[in-house]
Amino acid sequence: MLKIEKNIPIPDSHPKRKFFDTIKKMKIGDSVFFESKESYLYNDKKVTSFMNALRNYQNKINRGKFGVIQRKVKNGFRIWVVQKDNDKN
Repeated sequence: MLKIEKNIPIPDSHPKRKFFDTIKKMKIGDSVFFESKESYLYNDKKVTSFMNALRNYQNKINRGKFGVIQRKVKNGFRIWVVQKDNDKN
């Protein structure tokens, strides 16, 4: 038999939303650091979730006005918002 429970909060089904406030505040040249023991960026779920949220914001809301660069750094990963190079031929 299943136990009926009351007043259990429903978790957010979209973890990207928790990063939205941070992403909205980021300007060109800003970066965020994620502490991680992973050696590959996409093995870290939190970093991947942030990257997806940032790219979603970049493409849908900010209309591609900035670029995103990520690098493995000591003890984790760093993600930068950079000026997008629109002068490519």
